[in-house]
Amino acid sequence: MVLTRGEDDYDYTYDGGWFDDIIIEPEPDYSEWGENDNEDWLNSSSPDTTPIDPEPTEPESTSQEDDTVTEKPTTDTGDEDPQLSTALKEITPLLKAKGIDLSKYNIKRNKETCSTNARNLLDGTIEICNNFFAYKTPERASILWHEIYHCEHGHNNTNNASSPCDITLSPNQQILDAMDCYLKWTYGAYGDLIVNAIKNDELHITSIKIDSQWYKNEIETYKAELNNGFAKEDYYQKEIEYQIWRNEELLKYVESKNDIL
Repeated sequence: MVLTRGEDDYDYTYDGGWFDDIIIEPEPDYSEWGENDNEDWLNSSSPDTTPIDPEPTEPESTSQEDDTVTEKPTTDTGDEDPQLSTALKEITPLLKAKGIDLSKYNIKRNKETCSTNARNLLDGTIEICNNFFAYKTPERASILWHEIYHCEHGHNNTNNASSPCDITLSPNQQILDAMDCYLKWTYGAYGDLIVNAIKNDELHITSIKIDSQWYKNEIETYKAELNNGFAKEDYYQKEIEYQIWRNEELLKYVESKNDIL
């Protein structure tokens, strides 16, 4: 093995083995260089010797595109959300069979916390919540049908203001069974302890609508949905039954409170 090293090189380390020979190359003789050799070498090795303009002029654009910035719409469409787009395409023929043209309605996906399946805004927009996607296609069609019913009957014009309250509802065994059915379908994977905690929370009402018409609208719409002809699994059928009972109970409370006032 031969190791060659110039005299001006830095130190080196080699572990193990024997060297056959070590050659030390002499330092090059720079005495023969001319006085301009360093400058000539620097000029020839420079990548670009073009003088730099301290105040460059921006070249005139030849683009035919409009540079105007247009804000992206804030309202979602089905095409902007692949999951929603797919769901709407599957639902469309089912609703069309009921005489409903889905293109007439502004439907978007909710981007905030939403504990319901879908909801109707004051301007008539239908917001789809994350819970919606857990259901099968016929049930999704029924949920959307429910919101369209609200739109077509002017329910979104009803005052939806709420006031705080502290009410605990007392369901009969039939309603308890209905709650168990749909809550276990939704939260069963978390165990009975969680399901029972959610059930108790459902029955403890801390906010109630001021206008009794709001509850009348919900009762009317849920009853209509119950008989709208869309196929429903047992858990969704029971969820509707529970919602009818719940809104009827809250309607009684609001009306009794208004009678006192």
